[in-house]
Amino acid sequence: MDHIATLKIFWLALLMAMAAGCSSSHLFMRQKQKMDGPLYLPGVDSLVAMQSYVITRQLLPPDQVRDEVEQLFLTGRRHFALAESLLVCWQKLIDSAQTTMAMDTVIFQNTYRKAFYLIEGKEKLVNVKRLGIPRDTRRIIARLYEEADVKIEQAIQLNTYDIQLWLQAAQIQMAQARLAGRKKLYRATIPILRKILEFNRSLPDVYIMLGECYRALKQWDQVYQAYTQAQELLSATAFFRSDTMYGESRMVFLLQQRAHACTKQYNDSTALVLLNQAKSIATSLPERSEIESYIRWINWDDGNIRAVEERDAIYQLYRKGEYKQASKRYKKLIRILKTQRTRNFINWKIALIDFSILHRRQEGIARMHRVIQNSDTFTETDSIRQVYRNDYGAMCYAMGAEYLTAKNFKRAYTYFYQASEIDWAGRGKSALELAKLSVVDPQLTIHHCQEALQYRNTLTQNELDEVYELLMHAYKSNGQFALARTYYLRLSGK
Repeated sequence: MDHIATLKIFWLALLMAMAAGCSSSHLFMRQKQKMDGPLYLPGVDSLVAMQSYVITRQLLPPDQVRDEVEQLFLTGRRHFALAESLLVCWQKLIDSAQTTMAMDTVIFQNTYRKAFYLIEGKEKLVNVKRLGIPRDTRRIIARLYEEADVKIEQAIQLNTYDIQLWLQAAQIQMAQARLAGRKKLYRATIPILRKILEFNRSLPDVYIMLGECYRALKQWDQVYQAYTQAQELLSATAFFRSDTMYGESRMVFLLQQRAHACTKQYNDSTALVLLNQAKSIATSLPERSEIESYIRWINWDDGNIRAVEERDAIYQLYRKGEYKQASKRYKKLIRILKTQRTRNFINWKIALIDFSILHRRQEGIARMHRVIQNSDTFTETDSIRQVYRNDYGAMCYAMGAEYLTAKNFKRAYTYFYQASEIDWAGRGKSALELAKLSVVDPQLTIHHCQEALQYRNTLTQNELDEVYELLMHAYKSNGQFALARTYYLRLSGK
């Protein structure tokens, strides 16, 4: 009997423990289900509940995760916005360094203090005049971008399906790449932009950023594709926008970028088509002027883009003072030019360097002589032809002056004679020098002086007085006293 009673008590305790365990287990499962598991709602199939759970656990994170993501996003965006504001203030001060406005300085100082406090946890007074702007401000901006990047990256790890997070991440990466100018940062931005396009392919600005990245990497085929996709998307979504001016401005920009990619691939015909399209829809004068300048750049040697690129590269050598190298490369450039007009232009450049800088007088003036002969034969604008004449005339006059100083009068006369035959700005001066060298022959002196007077507008008053004095003596020697008296009176101002 006692044995049976003991057994009953044992089983009763076991059942109570099991009941308590089951109750605890059900409570735990209900809490877990509430926190993380499928929602088995009334009237919903268990399979549907499970499928819904699989889909929404990434798309719709729990409330506490959403709150954390939002906080990270807001913090990252605050850092990014402050970095952008400081960058704008900094750039404004640099652009207006000579005429810095007091208000600009105050705005910069306030923005800098705010940024420094956010990074370092303390304020710093900044004196714009003493601040090493390129170093110190750049460091603060870079730190703000880095902090923003960390926050947004943490938010993305918690919610990988929020496109706003990815867009913010892309903007931060692009800003860092622009600030540092490093290809690896542009390269790191591309996967982020591609990820955004997996979510949403209706964002033209994403393709524009993609084009900028590929442009920094000099992948011109990808640049062309990205800007083409952006342009097509901009056209397809035009009806969504009320601001037509914005759309037209972006379209002009995209056409220009596509044209630029074509020039980098030496496709001048497509580039010109795109630029003419851009010109036809450009509304502002600066836009049209920029496009027309680009078209002229491509057409400089009849679409020979390699030649115009080399011309620009050589000009940079010239600006650095590397004259011998510039002259050498100009001479090589002539071999690949298509038109006589551009060959004349480059020969003119070489002649100026050789004659005026490298002191290769004979070589320089001989080349300039050929330019004059060719410019009269081939089509040139009047203005550039006159530039050539002025420079050739100045060279001949300089050579004449050099030989005159060396008392080599025959050579001096020859060069002055050549200068007097050119329609250039100093033609009257050349005739005056010829008259001086001809004083032993009154008749010839009179001839050269009369020629000088035909271009009296190119003479100074002292030079004009010299002409009058030469004429007075020449007419007197020739027995023409009335004419001699005329120029005597002019010389004396009576």
